[in-house]
Formats: sequence, C-alpha cells, structure tokens
Amino acid sequence: MSVTKETLSSQVKERLPISRVIGRTVKLRKSGAGLVGLCPFHEEKSPSFHVRDGVGRFKCFGCDAGGDVFEFLMRLRSITFGEAVRELALECGLTSGSVVAPKEHTIHQVNRIAQKYFKESLFSKAGEVALKYLLTDRGLSEKMIKQAALGFAPEDMQGLIASFKKAGVSRHQAIAAGILAVRPTGELVSIFKNRVIFPILDQGGQVIAFGGRQIVDGQSPKYINTKTNEVYEKSESFYGLFESKNALLAGKSLVLVEGYFDALAFWAIGLPAMAICGTAINKKHVQMIKRFTKKIDVAFDNDFAGLKALKQSLSEFLDEDIFLGHIHLELHDPGEYLAKGKLGALKEAVAKKNDAFVAAIDLGARRAVGDVRQRITELYGILPIFQSISRPLVRRQYAAYLSKAFCEDPTVLWTEIEKKRKTPKLLKKLPPVVSISRHEELLLSLVLNYPNLLANLPAELHKQLSEPTKALCSLISGDGFSLPDLTDMANALGAGWPQKLTALYKQGQIHESTNAEALFDALVAKLGNPRSKRPKSQIKSVVIAKKTEISSVNIDKNPALEKTLNVAALPYEEDWL
Repeated sequence: MSVTKETLSSQVKERLPISRVIGRTVKLRKSGAGLVGLCPFHEEKSPSFHVRDGVGRFKCFGCDAGGDVFEFLMRLRSITFGEAVRELALECGLTSGSVVAPKEHTIHQVNRIAQKYFKESLFSKAGEVALKYLLTDRGLSEKMIKQAALGFAPEDMQGLIASFKKAGVSRHQAIAAGILAVRPTGELVSIFKNRVIFPILDQGGQVIAFGGRQIVDGQSPKYINTKTNEVYEKSESFYGLFESKNALLAGKSLVLVEGYFDALAFWAIGLPAMAICGTAINKKHVQMIKRFTKKIDVAFDNDFAGLKALKQSLSEFLDEDIFLGHIHLELHDPGEYLAKGKLGALKEAVAKKNDAFVAAIDLGARRAVGDVRQRITELYGILPIFQSISRPLVRRQYAAYLSKAFCEDPTVLWTEIEKKRKTPKLLKKLPPVVSISRHEELLLSLVLNYPNLLANLPAELHKQLSEPTKALCSLISGDGFSLPDLTDMANALGAGWPQKLTALYKQGQIHESTNAEALFDALVAKLGNPRSKRPKSQIKSVVIAKKTEISSVNIDKNPALEKTLNVAALPYEEDWL
C-alpha cells in the first residue's frame, strides 16, 4: 500500500539521524548537546553551523539557513522535496512499494539503470576488449575497477535499450539523461558506444553523468561526457567528488588532476583526487572544493596544456586566498605511473611537492632560456596571476622570486604587477556612505592604530555596525592588512572617506596601548548598550584626559598613509559622546 510523502518523511526521520546525512558533506565535531561545523551554504572561518540529532534540525547562525534533513538535501543539491524523501527512504530500507511512485523516472534513476548495465557489460563477452584494456594497458586491478564502478558501453545498444524498457524508462527519458540521442534521420544511437565508462557522482553519491573513453585508436573524440542537463553541469562538477569526500573531511589534502585515470592513480596510493570534467577550473569549482578542504595540490599533465591549467588554477584559487601545492611529474601524467606500475615513483613525487606558483615560475623560466621573445611571452603569462593575490606581502614575495628566476629588474616587474591589480572583492560590495556614528568613528580611530583590538570585538556587535565600519573592521583584522588596501577601501567608500580615514588614524595616535584598550572596552560596552550611561562616562574621561595632548600628536607616525591621503587631522570633539 502506498503512503504519502509526508508520512514517509516522518518514517525517514525516525530511522535516520540528521547528523549522518550532513556529516557526509560537513565535518562535524561535538559541541555541548549538539554538533558544529563550517556551513556548506556560505563561506566562514569559524563554525556557526549547528546540528541537533535530538530535534532532527540544523541551523546556521551565519547565513540563517536551517531546517530538517530534507531541507538540507534540497538546499545542497537543488532537488525537490519528493526527490529528497525518495532518496533517503531507499537508504533507510523503506521499499519502493512504500513510496508514491513518480510519474516519470528522474535522470538520477535513468543513470542508475544505465550504470548497472554498463558495469555488467564490462565483465561480459562484449566487454572482453575493454576489460583487457583496463587491466593490461592501464594497469588497473579487477578490485580497483569494481571499486570505481567502471563499465563498458557495447557498440550494440540493444541490451541497453532492453534494460531501459524493462525498468519502464521511455525513449524520451533516456535522451533527456544524455545516454541516447537521435540522429537527423530519426535513428536512435548510443552516445557512449564502444567506450569505457566512468560514472560521475554528486556529493550525495547519485550518478549525475558519465564519461566515456575510447579503447581503440582512431575513435574520435578521445573522451565524451554527458551533455549539460538538469542535474549535471560540467563547470560545477568533478569526477571523484563523492569518492574523495570522506578522506577530505578527515583532513587529507586533495589532489586536483586533469583526467579520470589520473584520479585513479592517486586513489591507488590512498590519496583523495578529483578530475575536472572537460573544462577549465572556475570559481564554482573553487567554491565547491572549499566546502571540504583548503589543502589542495595539483598534478596536471607535464606539457603546455598542463602548464596552462596550472596558471588558470593559481588565478582562481589565489583569488580565494588558497595556496596550491604542485606535484612535479617526470612522466606525462599521473595515469602513466599507474599504467607502467610506477606508483612508488608517484608517491615520491608527492613527497617532493612544492609551492604551485613557484613551480609555474620555474617552468616558465626553463621554457624561456635563450629566447627573448619566449621570455616576454612567459612573463606576461605569469604576471596576471598576481592580480588574484590580495595581500601585498605575498605579492612582493612572489615578485621577488619571479625577478630572481627571470633575472629581471624587480622595480619594472612591480610596476607591471601593480598596474593591473584587482580591486579586492570586499570593496566591490561597499555602498557609497560617508556618515557613520561618532562612536563608530572613535572605534575606527583606535583599531586603525591598534588592529589587535578587533580580536575583542564581539561577533554580535560586529553584525550591528554600519556597513562601512563593518567592512573596514573586516579589512583591518585580515591577514596582511596594508596601506594600499586601506586606500582602496577609502576610495570605494566614496567622496570624503580618504580624508575621514586619515583624520581618524591621526586621532587614534594620541592613545597609548593601555588607554586604547580601556577606551575600546568602554566603546564596545556603549555600542552594545546605547542607553547605558556608565560606558559613556568612561569614554568621556579617557578622551578628555587626552584632549590636551592632541597638539603633540606625531602625525608622521605612518608617513606612507600621510603621503597617500595627505589630509590634516581633525581634533576630537566632546559631541562624539
């Protein structure tokens, strides 16, 4: 007897702890009566994502996401409530007879049926050549093949069509899933015929697409992937995401590679690895990886295309302040180590990994030896990467290394780098606001001189500050805070802000660190409780005690800021209070 989705959802919640589902995506740790971790729905450094098995709910206090286990899956994978219920019901052992059957098979279901057929075909008579290719030419063991769920699509597609018919999959549904296609003549054809099949899974373990690799020479193209559909977008997907997820959540470093066999090679030596699905790395890829780890190494092919992929990856990851490691390959690609039985050498290459940007510079320098035009080409291929580095100190360190590697004038290189420097992402979001409260101005005057004070700013109070003050505090508290960043911030805030920041900086100079700390604590208390009179009196006593010293302020304490903004200081006024 069929039951409603609502009844079934209740049964699922009784059988399946919410932490088990969320723990596949989020690394959770015990905290009080519940669990906490980094939110998968927004970027954060400190965990604000809470999970309670007792009530079967999750809640993020950073982005306000919350709900039950179904809401989590719906948000994470952009699926419907019904799809979430059906998926978890099957996991709980609730039979399909308990579920109200959908009117049509979903793409996930069609893919599962196809995957089963492909796996069986690989170990049938039709798959003998493909199996030999994997075992002999590619160096895989039968155990590895089964663990990776590899398959084979025979040239004769009648078996596949029969599997679809038996499961009730229509021709239209098989075409929508990207497994079959129709020629202009009306003939039905198999997309992946005569190819080794790699299943591409989402982070929940659902088959969302397939990759097919030729096994005979002359078959073109070498690789074919499922076309974009409602569950698969190659610019947002990886081969190996689900297979690597648990290892990443356990703290292992990710190895990013170009091909399917490359990922298998690293799996064979116990390392999580993911391959990009036939496209260049992009921001969506980076955001997805950041949900699981920021420890990332790259092992791209040892050729020009691999160097290009390395530079592209550096730009995207450094833009998110993520540093990459680089695994140098003596052979052409990681898959070749597997094919030639040299996994020991691959392990050694991993042990010798170095910084990826340094590796890109070294590779470019070697390619440019003795050729002036090539030197120019390589330099201009490397310089754009600097635009993705927000921290000046980091830019200067890599610039110094580039200068040494290419024997180039560091001043000339730095001029080229700064000429095209990107505006930090934080600045692009700022509204053109000039006016903030007097208390916030006083707060800024202190933290501009004593950034470490921000460590004592309560998170709840930070949320209550005006947007300009909030943005400035975030910038000042960040790693590698510098004057150029402050100048950019002032300009982004709009007219009047360069002068205001200079004035605030000078005003804060009158306080020694002890007084600054006392004043900061009083300000925090005042801002947190505007009606309180005691903090106001504390603020006033500190300010008045220092007011007579304003004339002796050392306004050249930071000459670079003075030269950049070049504005006279404004005195404190009691009406700040």
